[in-house]
Amino acid sequence: MNKYKDALIYLRKSIVVTDHKQKERVNQCISVLQELIDKATPKKPTNCGKTIYIPACPYCGNVLGSTVDDHCSKCNQRIDWSGEDE
Repeated sequence: MNKYKDALIYLRKSIVVTDHKQKERVNQCISVLQELIDKATPKKPTNCGKTIYIPACPYCGNVLGSTVDDHCSKCNQRIDWSGEDE
């Protein structure tokens, strides 16, 4: 686990909100932070090709151009290329 995920877990456990509108806003903020954590966590590319391997972003499906790029150019998802050259 990284420091961002630890911080988000701490906030989830620590924030006590009784007002419905505040609780809704806090939940929206937590969702945004979770999305940021998810995109910052490297994920293996998926295959969007039918007959040959064409790497694609696992988050948005954008075709990835090169193993040199460590982020998707469309959604900024971090890409884990380890093992792709084997």
